[in-house]
Amino acid sequence: MREFIVKIKLLTPIWTGDENKKCSTLRETGIIGSLRWWYEALIRGLGGSACDPTDENSRCKLDRGKLEKAIKSGKTEQEALNEQICSACQLFGCTGWARKFRLEVEKQNDTEIIFRFIELRKIEDIEWALLNETIQIIANYGAIGGKLAEREYGVIQIEKNDLCKFALKKDELQNYLKSNKKGPNNPNLSRFVFIDGKNLNDKVVKEITELPFLKGARGKGKRYFYKTINSKPNRLFAYTEDDEKYNELIKLLSKKSIKYIEGKKFTIWGLK
Repeated sequence: MREFIVKIKLLTPIWTGDENKKCSTLRETGIIGSLRWWYEALIRGLGGSACDPTDENSRCKLDRGKLEKAIKSGKTEQEALNEQICSACQLFGCTGWARKFRLEVEKQNDTEIIFRFIELRKIEDIEWALLNETIQIIANYGAIGGKLAEREYGVIQIEKNDLCKFALKKDELQNYLKSNKKGPNNPNLSRFVFIDGKNLNDKVVKEITELPFLKGARGKGKRYFYKTINSKPNRLFAYTEDDEKYNELIKLLSKKSIKYIEGKKFTIWGLK
C-alpha cells in the first residue's frame, strides 16, 4: 500500500480541540473533519454529490447485502458504490464503509508538521488528485482545523507535497462523479469567493461581513472567514447558500472594486 506526505508550515496555530475543549495536541480527527469539509465543497463544485455526514437523515450508509447483490448482477464495485454512497464517503468513509486511508500528523517543531497519508485500501488516482487539490485550495486560499470563524487559526503553507504527482483529468473526473446518491448542495466551491490580504482593510472586511446572509443566524454559523497573521489581514473567504445571494455578493465586490477569486476557477483549473 502507498503512502504520501505533505509537509506543512503553520502560519497560525491549527485548532483541533479535545473532549475538554482544549488544544494541547493536534488530533488527526480534527484535521480529517476539516479536509472532508473542503473535499465535499470541491466535489459539489465539480458537479458531484456529497452528503452531510452530520445529518442522521441524509448521511450515507452502505448496505453490504445490496452492494454484493449489485456486483453479482454484473455491476462493477464502483457502479455499485455509486448507487449507495457519495463520492466523499467513498474516500472518507461512512457507516458500513471504512475510510480508505489513515492520517498520521507528525510534529516536526513549533511551526512545521507532516501529514502522512497511508493507504488502507486501494485509492484511485482521481481520489488522490481530488485530495491534492483540496489541500492546495486550503493552503493558498482557505484554512484548516476547527474554529475557522476565528481569525487567528488555521492558515498554513505547503513546504513539500508528494500528492502533486496526481492531476485532475476531465474524462476520469466525469466518470468518477457519476453517483446516483444525491445530497445537499452546500457548501459548494462554485459559490465561494477568496480575497487576498493585499486587497483587505477594515472597511472592506466590514462591508462584506455585514451582509446578512453571511453573518449567520440562530442554528446557522457564519459563512465568512477572515484571517489575520500578526494582526495584519491575510485572507478572507466566504460562500453563499444559493446563486441569488452569490450574485449579490459578487455585485458588492465589483461595485467596491474589491479584487477577488471565484471558487468556480478551481472547478476547471488543471483539468486535462
